[in-house]
Amino acid sequence: MISVELDESNEGLEIYLDAEGVDELISYLTYVKANKESFHLTAGNELQENLANESNRGIKHAKLVFLE
Repeated sequence: MISVELDESNEGLEIYLDAEGVDELISYLTYVKANKESFHLTAGNELQENLANESNRGIKHAKLVFLE
């Protein structure tokens, strides 16, 4: 499970991960590095749709971007 949320102050990003989510995020980052590409994480696919913290706002899309 990976959940990316905007915190209550609307100034911070919180990333919630279970053990499987940590492994998934590592694999996405490894892919981005190996292929020198970006990778999109979207709600309902890679990202959890339900909030881990009900006080936060859900992020529906996150993009991992490789910079050279």
